[in-house]
Amino acid sequence: MWASAVPSTIYSTARTAQVLDLRGNFSTVWSKRFTSKVRSNCRKAERRGVVVESDSTGRLIPAFDVLYRSSVDRWAQERRYPLTLMRWLAQRQHPQNKFATVARRLGERCTVWIAWRHGEPIAGIINLTRGPRATYWRGAMDKERSRGTGANELLHRCAIEAACVGERQSYDFGLSQTADLRKFKGTFGADEVPVHIYYFERLPTVATEAKCYEAAKQAIRAVVRLARTDG
Repeated sequence: MWASAVPSTIYSTARTAQVLDLRGNFSTVWSKRFTSKVRSNCRKAERRGVVVESDSTGRLIPAFDVLYRSSVDRWAQERRYPLTLMRWLAQRQHPQNKFATVARRLGERCTVWIAWRHGEPIAGIINLTRGPRATYWRGAMDKERSRGTGANELLHRCAIEAACVGERQSYDFGLSQTADLRKFKGTFGADEVPVHIYYFERLPTVATEAKCYEAAKQAIRAVVRLARTDG
């Protein structure tokens, strides 16, 4: 319906999301849809002193933002992208005041979940809810501090349980980005769902940024390949 109605001038892109069916109760989701690895890591996190806190007032946005900026630096290193470029893009697309504005305007429909260990934030997610669906919107972590703790599994476990208590019918893990992320989301029992994204803008900034970003990535890949060949 959207494809037939949206003008051809509107920028759009096809992606894949992963959605977990929450029908039944949390006990069913826990025992039938979560893999044994997820259940084991959740128990491990609790044994290792990971504590999950949630808030819907925006109070935890600063803690999440610290984790997010740390994640941006890690993503740049892992993907061999220029750190300055990645930081600029992250600040351009997802500044802290964007997270704060979403939390303020959505109120109870926006929940920030932070996993703490020894008093330090080690991982966090932001979830949005509307009608029958809960959506995992953003995530970040301190990889070194969270490594081997099961913190990420416990975060989603708590968020999914809350969604079940709120009688949501699905938990949308968002758009898949890498093979590792798809694999991680799949361990919760999420199914892949094709989606199409449409951008309605007065000025075509998203399309322009997407093209520039893709051109920059291709240039970086070319430099990396050249360096490997010379090496």
